Amino acid sequence: SVFVYTLANIVTGEIAIRHKIMGETSFFIMENFDASSIISMTENTFSDPNIHQVLCGWVEYFEENCDVLMMLVEKTTTEKIKFNQLEINKLYNI
Repeated sequence: SVFVYTLANIVTGEIAIRHKIMGETSFFIMENFDASSIISMTENTFSDPNIHQVLCGWVEYFEENCDVLMMLVEKTTTEKIKFNQLEINKLYNI
């Protein structure tokens, strides 16, 4: 695969390097926070049987204001927080 030197790829690359995350990274750009899109992309990623965890979220930085929600989602888990639109919106305080 070809690495494209863009701010989006730098963000995902730095997160992966800092936390020793191995595997592919993707960065999608959306105009507004959209929990249903995050869920759809994450579920699509889990269609690969070799993927067991996905780091996903929302980052917005504008005029010195930083807005971040990051989630580590596991394909199978015993955690009580469900990965659905209601719970993600609660985490994001919508």
